[in-house]
Amino acid sequence: MNFCSSTYNSSELFMARAVNLALRGRDRTAPNPTVGAVIVCDDRIVAEGWHQYCGGLHAERNCIADAIAKNVDMTKCTMFVTLEPCNHFGKTPPCTHGIIEAGIPHIVIGTRDPNPKAAGGLEFLESKGVKVETGVLEEQCLDTIS
Repeated sequence: MNFCSSTYNSSELFMARAVNLALRGRDRTAPNPTVGAVIVCDDRIVAEGWHQYCGGLHAERNCIADAIAKNVDMTKCTMFVTLEPCNHFGKTPPCTHGIIEAGIPHIVIGTRDPNPKAAGGLEFLESKGVKVETGVLEEQCLDTIS
């Protein structure tokens, strides 16, 4: 897919970058899915992250850590993430809590999590006042978790 074409909107371009980041974790995150995330401020990617290995921080938390290291004010940004953020405690704390703590007001999710144990992040974020959009490059995002 050629993302340089002007037929793609900026949300698709930012999600395409998150998909590419997710692929960096392929074959290292099992049994967890590969996930990528970017934080965008003023139409510019200012932070990136991906799930690097099983048991390590998830993409959203790695992305938030990158933003913190760069002194980004995340309260004016949007996060693009390939998979619905987890909302449960496992080897790592819920990504939804990290997003809330960072003050990110808007999140764009490529696809909902098909795993019922990990799902529920979308509703939790909305209940905390975060604007949530879904379905951007959904097929490509689904391909990264299969």
